[in-house]
Amino acid sequence: MPYREPDHLAACSIMELVLGGDWACSENQTLTLAEVARHIAAHLESDERGDLLQVARLCDCDMTAATELWNVATAPMRGRSHRPLQSEAP
Repeated sequence: MPYREPDHLAACSIMELVLGGDWACSENQTLTLAEVARHIAAHLESDERGDLLQVARLCDCDMTAATELWNVATAPMRGRSHRPLQSEAP
């Protein structure tokens, strides 16, 4: 079955998604982190998706590595958090 984005994530800003991913990391919520990472990746340029998709894959087998990569992958977003995701732009 193809992956389908959860509807509730579509209402979140990029900073809310990043903070939600941070929470998921701190609480060892592997499914939540994978959902958030896939959702953000789906709204980025194709060359920016790789690390976030790797975060989602790592959630199944190595949450420590997923958390470390999450921090690296989201660092640029933290600096541009005031801007909406591509699909939210006017």
